[in-house]
Amino acid sequence: MEVLYGVHPVEEALKAGKRHFDHVLVAREREDLRLERLVAACRLAGVRVRQEPREQLTLLAKTAAHQGVVAMVRPQEFLTIEDLFEPEQPGATRLLLALDGVEDPQNLGALCALPTAPALTAWCSLSGDRRPSALWP
Repeated sequence: MEVLYGVHPVEEALKAGKRHFDHVLVAREREDLRLERLVAACRLAGVRVRQEPREQLTLLAKTAAHQGVVAMVRPQEFLTIEDLFEPEQPGATRLLLALDGVEDPQNLGALCALPTAPALTAWCSLSGDRRPSALWP
């Protein structure tokens, strides 16, 4: 299992619907409207939610910056380089966005959200295997 933490990353992963959630843990000590909405969205999506002490979430996230939310999800599946060059339809072409040295998830998101990426129908982005930016969601 992989660990996602923080209200926004867990919220966005849930909205995207591309990750398989095992369960979400929320801190017993935290009570606010945003967390209530996230818990409701999890339950609506059929994701189990448990309350745990904040210290337990810190152990799982390996940081105290989890904002009282930790999700356990299955690892993302990635394509092989060979898969990338097989078009889904005969005669179709793909534009691949190759990135190297991008370690900050916000920078990765900014590059993939550039108006030119969708306009050029960028199908995927490639990233190195040493110190790559995390892919959330």
